[in-house]
Amino acid sequence: MKIHKLRLKKFRGFEEKIIHFHPHFNVIIGINGTGKTAILEGLCVAVGSFFLGIDYAENRHIQNDDIRIVNYEYD
Repeated sequence: MKIHKLRLKKFRGFEEKIIHFHPHFNVIIGINGTGKTAILEGLCVAVGSFFLGIDYAENRHIQNDDIRIVNYEYD
């Protein structure tokens, strides 16, 4: 399986983010709190849904903490 693109929408710290992967090799780097783990967890959720039909395969569902909620105050 090759993953060419990942689209995260309202997932953890991302409002919307599209990540294009190189077909051969990818490295995710950044300072703390920039979303490196969120990208990996997003991949885990996406691939986990692919394995839902396979017996004994573990999958990862979206948790409440994964959903990005933004509160706005209006006058």
